[in-house]
Amino acid sequence: MTGQQRPWGAEPAEPPQDIPAEQAVLGAILLGAEVASRLLPRLRAEQFYRPAHGELLGVMQHLNDRGDPVDPLTVHAELRRRGRIQFCERKAAVVLHDLLAATPTVANAGYYACIVAEMAARRRAIEAGVRLVQLAGAGHGDLDELMSGAVHELACLRAAVDRHHALAPPVREASPVERPLRAVGHSDTSR
Repeated sequence: MTGQQRPWGAEPAEPPQDIPAEQAVLGAILLGAEVASRLLPRLRAEQFYRPAHGELLGVMQHLNDRGDPVDPLTVHAELRRRGRIQFCERKAAVVLHDLLAATPTVANAGYYACIVAEMAARRRAIEAGVRLVQLAGAGHGDLDELMSGAVHELACLRAAVDRHHALAPPVREASPVERPLRAVGHSDTSR
């Protein structure tokens, strides 16, 4: 068995998450006004694994909703205004700088957001599975109640998956050169 494989039913060591993608999407929002206006209304704080990242997203959304610019200086000022201890003064500047440094390119912000949303949906699937096991194992109520609980959990999971799909970047149409290559099963046009 390889290091990544686990026996069926074994819990993963850590919940699904991608911290570099979280940092990159937040950094891209700080760097690009167009990215901020496109992604801030569609992201949710609970999609971020690190609570601090979710809090930073909330601050960015607040600024954006007020019509204020979203950049390192305005986010830092809003954190200071809110009295956020873990983000105060020098540490906030370092955190924001680290987000900017962790952003390979603003052009891929939609992909980074999609990764964050996918990891959130996967964590939600694990939570739903655990709750279903708890409902079934509790032995309380009848099977109709169990089924209602299962339907509710699956509806919540469906909503998380839909949020993931809403963030997916649009699929680029194939160029005239790529179309024949895709037709014969080749997707790499660099050959």
